[in-house]
Amino acid sequence: MKYIASKIGKPHDSKKKNSLKKKGEMMILKEAIKKGMALGFGLAAASKEQAEKMVDELVKKGEMTRQESKQFINEMIEKGTERQEKVDDMIAERVRKMMQDFNLVSMDDYKKLEQRITVLEYELKALKEDRAKKEIE
Repeated sequence: MKYIASKIGKPHDSKKKNSLKKKGEMMILKEAIKKGMALGFGLAAASKEQAEKMVDELVKKGEMTRQESKQFINEMIEKGTERQEKVDDMIAERVRKMMQDFNLVSMDDYKKLEQRITVLEYELKALKEDRAKKEIE
């Protein structure tokens, strides 16, 4: 693969600047996503604690039995998990869309392109060698 990198050459300054700008924007995006997820997890933890306190109060007042409180908390956790999965799916979709908007490729696409370049370089080299042999003859 070092061969490929050496043959591709260095990007023009304008391309390099655009690339650095996009990398900076992606870093900002990553930080925003991390902060949003941390906030979401913090809210979820706080909500769970508040729900447990509320349920404990209802049990103390006799408005709910211990069994009912356990069932209620389990239902709340299940609903929270479902909501978190939906949020995760929404975030993943937004990230995919932003990658498209920034004209970024996935690592899989990058590897496929890298393989195609390797094959094309090999074929080009073979064609040049064939042409050189024919010119000698």
